[in-house]
Formats: sequence, structure tokens, C-alpha cells
Amino acid sequence: MKMEYAAEILRGWPNDGARERVEIVSQGATLVNGDVVSMQADGTVNKVSSTKNKRVGLVVRGNGDSASAANSYGKYMTPQATHSITATWAAGVLTVTDTAHGFVTGNQVTIAATAGSTTFASYNGSYTITVVDANTYTIPFATNNGTITTGTAQLTGVSSSGKAVVLWGNYIAKISNFTAGSYAPGDPLTAASGKFLKAAGQANAAGAYTIVAGNTIDPEVGFVLRVQGATSTETAHLVICVF
Repeated sequence: MKMEYAAEILRGWPNDGARERVEIVSQGATLVNGDVVSMQADGTVNKVSSTKNKRVGLVVRGNGDSASAANSYGKYMTPQATHSITATWAAGVLTVTDTAHGFVTGNQVTIAATAGSTTFASYNGSYTITVVDANTYTIPFATNNGTITTGTAQLTGVSSSGKAVVLWGNYIAKISNFTAGSYAPGDPLTAASGKFLKAAGQANAAGAYTIVAGNTIDPEVGFVLRVQGATSTETAHLVICVF
């Protein structure tokens, strides 16, 4: 088993009050121990974006921490929203136009053709797709039953892996996954681009926050409890307390 150990939980997992959940990983994403994630609109988790955020969790076991759990598809919760499609047939292949579909090769998609003729019902069903580009994928189909002018597609088949164990708050961890910078005990932390980083725009002096002129206040996830510098045998770590 491969474990990154970018985050060592010192207190809070799971019996000291941390909120531990098994979450579904966004399609195509690979998460490892120590990644900082946020909930996506579709109910999956992925690394927090470049927009600073306080509604984040810490991965303590990801779908990339073990070769047996590696998953190039990710996993979506079902049912997913339907997409409007059109499709044409040629030489045993149905080519589907599905703008910004977000699928990957190997996903299973259910097609429902809704054009006026019952002929198109023969296209209805679930198929494993091959992605051509961001707006197109293909499905092997032996018979030419015409051009689909109106239809829908919905992701239905998903991998049984693609999960991550995520802590959602109230824990202390020693972590190496942070943005480079100068840290001191008491510094407030925020999260962006899948990492913890020092919150800009305010400082913590004896519990009193002050706004630095010209900066906005970053959303905070917690604070630095201790700083541990790099040694010959260990990467630099921050010991952090997360709200």
C-alpha cells in the first residue's frame, strides 16, 4: 500500500471530535493523504481551487494512496443531471455531440433519444463511451437507425473506487502540504489550490485580530500551533489546529 503521509493526525481522528466522512472523489481526480479539499457542486470532493476558502477538509486516505484504489474515472454520485445531445451514425459507430460533457473514456452513459420517430428508441440504453474531445464521444453501435436530433445523456455507471476519507474540522495535524512562506505560532491559516497557507490581511496578536491596510480578510480554517523545521530525515511541517 502506498501512503503519502503528508498529514499525520495528532488529535481528532476520529474519536476526539473530528468530523470524519468517506466522500466520493470528483471524476478524474486523484487525492492523497494531506490534500486540502472542498465539496463540489455535484456532491463530490476535489482539491480546493485557487479561490481562498474556509469550507475545506483534509484528506487522510485518498484514492491515490493505494494502487488497488487507483481510479482514472473518479466517481460521481448518481443520478447526475442530464445533458442535451445530438448524434450521427457511421460505420458501426454512434458519434454523440454533448457540449462540455465532462466525461472520460470508460464512463458509462445512458442515452435517451427523444426525436419524434420510434426508430430512435433503438438507441436508448447504457453504453461505455470513448471520449473524442470536450464536446464529443463515441459508442459502438452496429445498426444505423438514423440521426438523433434531440436526446439526453446521463452518467450512470461509475467505478466502485474513487473515495476519500476526509476530516471536516476540529483536529490537530502535522502537515507538510502548505504553501511556502514564513509561519509562526498563532498565524491564522486559510486554504487555496489544495494547500494550507497563511491568511493574508490580518495577524493574531494575543487573540486580537488587526486588518492590514489594503488587504482583504481571508477566510480562516485554523491557526498554526507549532512550526517544525526540516531536518536531514524529515520534511518541514506545520502543526496546525483546524476549527
